[in-house]
Amino acid sequence: MVINSLRSAYEKNNMMQIQSILGNKSNTIFSDPEFAVYLDDLLRNIRLSVLQVKVLPYTSVKIGFLAKEINISERETRMLLAELILEHKINGFINQQDGVLEMNEVKAEDVRYKAMDQWASIITNIHMNLTA
Repeated sequence: MVINSLRSAYEKNNMMQIQSILGNKSNTIFSDPEFAVYLDDLLRNIRLSVLQVKVLPYTSVKIGFLAKEINISERETRMLLAELILEHKINGFINQQDGVLEMNEVKAEDVRYKAMDQWASIITNIHMNLTA
C-alpha cells in the first residue's frame, strides 16, 4: 500500500505527498532494512525528476522558488539543477549572482533531431526483441 502511494505521488510529481509518505515513520516499509539503504537515493532521484518537470514551463525561475516547491534548501536545489544541466536533462544555466535558473532557447531543429533519435532507439529495441 505504501509503495503504491509512493509510486502514485512520484508519477504525479507531487513532492509534498512523497515527503509526507516518507516522513510517516509508522509505515511498515521503514522497518525493512533493504528499503532503508536505498531511501536517500530514492529521494534524490525523485527530486531530480520533479525538478526536471517543474522547470519546463519557465524561461527563467528563481532557485529559491524551486527549493520551496520541493521543500529542500537552495544549496541542494542548486546542486540538483547542476546535475540535470551536466547530464543534458535540462537545457539551461545557473545565474549564481541572481540566484536564477536561466533556460536556453530550444530550437525547432533540436526538437526534431531528438524525436528522430527517440524513434531510432525504439525501432532498435523492437528489432532486438523480435530477433532475440
